[in-house]
Amino acid sequence: MARDPEKRRASNARYRAAHPERVRASITAWRAAHSEKVRAYGAAWRAAHREEQRAYRATWRAAHLKTARVYDAAWKTTWRATHRKEDQARVAAWQAANPEKVKTRNAAWYAAHREEAKAYRVFYYTVHREEVKASVTAWALAHSEQVRAIHANRRARVAGAPGATSPAEWQAILARFGRCCAYCGSDEPRLHRDHVVALAAGGSNWPANLVPACRSCNSRKGTKPLAEFYAACVAAGTADLWNPELISRLNENGRKAA
Repeated sequence: MARDPEKRRASNARYRAAHPERVRASITAWRAAHSEKVRAYGAAWRAAHREEQRAYRATWRAAHLKTARVYDAAWKTTWRATHRKEDQARVAAWQAANPEKVKTRNAAWYAAHREEAKAYRVFYYTVHREEVKASVTAWALAHSEQVRAIHANRRARVAGAPGATSPAEWQAILARFGRCCAYCGSDEPRLHRDHVVALAAGGSNWPANLVPACRSCNSRKGTKPLAEFYAACVAAGTADLWNPELISRLNENGRKAA
């Protein structure tokens, strides 16, 4: 005759209450011997009770917020330590997809931790001096135009001149002049940024005040006004090599002066 299920449940409950350690060890041993079944059962249960799990987790977190935060931090630390490459790839992918958010977040952090950031940079450079030098050198070689733009803009700021010219704007100026010197037509590889109105004479560093010049012309012009340098080129017999755009600007300046 089948045993009464209620009596069986009551008997099992009494046994578990009397032998908790033995019951726990038995369950652990069974789970270890049937891990695949346990995983399959757990996956099936979670799939069938997804909303119930979300509601339970939300309720538990609301009631144990501090504990949840501690647990989350510990889990993230452990996961990142064992999945470093995956975590780095995940972060890099997110940053590539959200550049504006990254800039905004970094700017906000730097504004709130300016001294901390400076101290960390000094510390990092002290510890990794050779690595930093090698990295900076490699970047400068690969981004020569950006480096020149940085130096040129800094020189203008030191001189108190308004304006700045980006590498893209300088490339546009070079293209407009056919990548040749505006004063002699030379197509030497590295043309200098010449300020038509010299910085020392109050000229700006905006693109409108820049023309490409070879090293020789840039040196000979120096801080001379455009009209004075043109007169020197006329005397030297090289004025006919000037770019028509500069001649137009010279004539326009003459009309304004008149």
